[in-house]
Amino acid sequence: MTLKRIPPVESFEHADESRYQLFIKTLWQSIYSECTGYTVLLVPSYFDFVRLKTYFKGKNALVAMISEYTDKKEAQRLRTLYEMKELPVLMITERALVFQKIKVRFARNLVLYAIPESPDIIDDNFREMLNLAYWETILKHRLN
Repeated sequence: MTLKRIPPVESFEHADESRYQLFIKTLWQSIYSECTGYTVLLVPSYFDFVRLKTYFKGKNALVAMISEYTDKKEAQRLRTLYEMKELPVLMITERALVFQKIKVRFARNLVLYAIPESPDIIDDNFREMLNLAYWETILKHRLN
């Protein structure tokens, strides 16, 4: 488990930009190049999802992208491609997990783009991958 803290920012308004720059400049390349499949990128905010989606499309990255606005058939198709390792990374929003009740299977690596907005998001799908006592402590304190 690796935690990366975003660099100090001038104000809260700059935190999203700082997180995005840290992710695309230092983290994404190592995540994607070492990815053998079954990597889940959990994005709390739809705005961050759209920003990352634009970046991934520009890089022609093989990423299944599911948000709360994705059609159910399309979400199922993308999840199947992820499970068959045709798309090694599944980027999904918290709200898609909650409202579409998508079950993520076979996940080997979980990347949290940011601390989840709801502590309830870490449910049975991720219990095997995470040391929940550790994460529950972090989620309660809401570190940036």
